[in-house]
Amino acid sequence: MSEREMIKWLYENGGSVIRYRVATELMENPGEKILNTLERELLNSRLVKMWLKRIVPGVLHHSKNTAFENAVGKLCELGMKAGMKPFDKRMKPLKNKLTGSYGPFQIFYKCLLAGGFARAGYTDKELTNFLKDRLDALYRCAKKGSYNVFLSDDEKTIIPMSVRDKNFIQPEFWPTSDNTPLPVIHDIYALAFFPVSLLGSNARKKIDTIIEYILHPDYQAFPRGYGELFDEESRRHYAMGWSVDLPGYY
Repeated sequence: MSEREMIKWLYENGGSVIRYRVATELMENPGEKILNTLERELLNSRLVKMWLKRIVPGVLHHSKNTAFENAVGKLCELGMKAGMKPFDKRMKPLKNKLTGSYGPFQIFYKCLLAGGFARAGYTDKELTNFLKDRLDALYRCAKKGSYNVFLSDDEKTIIPMSVRDKNFIQPEFWPTSDNTPLPVIHDIYALAFFPVSLLGSNARKKIDTIIEYILHPDYQAFPRGYGELFDEESRRHYAMGWSVDLPGYY
C-alpha cells in the first residue's frame, strides 16, 4: 500500500478525529468546504465534548483529567486548536494564569501553560514574550554544554543529613531557574510548536542546540526527573521531575 493509498484508507475508515487530522495534516488542499464539514463533525464528537468540559480554572499540574496539562494535551491530540470557538471559550479564562504567582515553582507552571498554549496554536503577547525569554534561557544551558549539574559532596553540607545522599541540582541548573535551566518536557512542546512569527534562523539555531543537548548520552544518563532541589532560604527540599527522557533509551 502506497502512502497515498494509506492516507485515503485512513480518511475513508477513520472516525471524526482521524478524518480531521488526516485532512489537515496529511492531505493536500482538501478544500474549505470539506474542512468546515470535518471541523463540525469533530466539534460534535462525544470525545471532544467530554474533554472540553474538563478544561476548568483550577489545577494546572495533577493526574486528574481536569488538570490543564492533561485536558489541553488530550484535546490537542484530538485535533483541537486556536480559532475553534468552543475551544477558545474554554481556554480564555486560563490565559491570565501566565502572569500568575506559583511560589518556588513559578517558572515550571509558566512552562506548563506556555507549552499547552503554544501546542494549541495561540500567539498572545504574554505567551510569545515568555517563550522568547525561555528559549534564551534554555539556549544558555545547552550552549554551556555541561552535564555536571549536581552539587558535590562538599557543596551538600548545607543539606540535612537525612536526605544528603540524594542527587541535588545546582541552583543555576534548576529547571525553575531563569539562569541556565535544564529543560522540562513542557519546554519541548513549546519548542515543537514555536510560533512561526518568532521562528527566524537565530531561533532555529537555538532550538537545534537545545535538542542536541537533550539527545546527548550524558543527558539521557541523568536520573529520571533529574533529582532534588534544596531551597536554602526555607530549608526545604523538593523532588524535581519532568526531564526529557527518550522512551526505551535504557
